[in-house]
Amino acid sequence: MNTDESDSAVHDSNEPQRWGPFAPWPRARPWIWVALACLVAFFQLGLFLSEFRVEEGRGNDFFQDWASARNVMEGVPVYRSHKLAIVEYLNLDDTVEIQIPYNAHPPASVIWMLPFGLFSYPTGTLIWNLLSLGSILIAVAILLKTLCRPIAAWSVFPILVLTLTSYPLRMQFYLGQWNGFLLLLLVLGWYADRSGKEASAGVFLGIATLLKLFPGFILLVMLVRRRWRGVIWGGGTIAI
Repeated sequence: MNTDESDSAVHDSNEPQRWGPFAPWPRARPWIWVALACLVAFFQLGLFLSEFRVEEGRGNDFFQDWASARNVMEGVPVYRSHKLAIVEYLNLDDTVEIQIPYNAHPPASVIWMLPFGLFSYPTGTLIWNLLSLGSILIAVAILLKTLCRPIAAWSVFPILVLTLTSYPLRMQFYLGQWNGFLLLLLVLGWYADRSGKEASAGVFLGIATLLKLFPGFILLVMLVRRRWRGVIWGGGTIAI
C-alpha cells in the first residue's frame, strides 16, 4: 500500500459515522418510511385537508383582514369592531365572545386582502390557504434549486410524514395566517440578494415589512452593512 492510500484509509476510519434510527437496516429504510407514510396519511390526511376550510361560526386570523376588506366594500370604517362584523357578515349574535375586538394588522394587509372579500368567509379562507400552500411549495422549490440539493424519489414519504405531523404548518392553515406568503417574499428577497440584485431584494423585503413588521429587521441589517441600494428600495417601497 502506498502512502496516499494509507493516509486515505486512516482518514476514512477517523471520520465520524452518521447516526440514524434506520442505520442498522439501510435497505429497509425506504420501506419503513412508506409504512409510516401510509399510517400517518390514514389517520391525519383527512384532518389536514379539513383545516384548509373554516366552518361557519369559527374565527381565525384570516377573519381580521377579511372583515376589514368587506368593510371597505360596504363603505364603513375599515377598523371598526369585529362585534359588528360577525353580526353582519357571519349572522352571529353580538353576544359571542371574541378575543381580538379590532383588526391588529396594518392597512397594506387589508389592501392585499381585498380580492378575498369578494367571497364568503369559508370560501375565502379555502382560497387563501390553497394559495398559501402554493407559496410554501414555490419557496421550498427555490431553496432546493438554489442550494443544489437533489432529493431522492423515496424522500416523498418522509416529507409526507413530516408535513402531516407538523403542528406549526397545520396551525398556519387552521388559523389562516400570513406565514406562507411571508416565506415566499423572504425567499425571493434572499434569492435576489444572492444573485446580486439588491434593489429587488429591498422591494421584496419592503413588501414583507408592510404585511408584518418583523421582516423590517433584515432591512436594518442591510443598513448596518451599508448596502444602500437595498435599503433605499426597501424604504421606498414602504413609503409608497
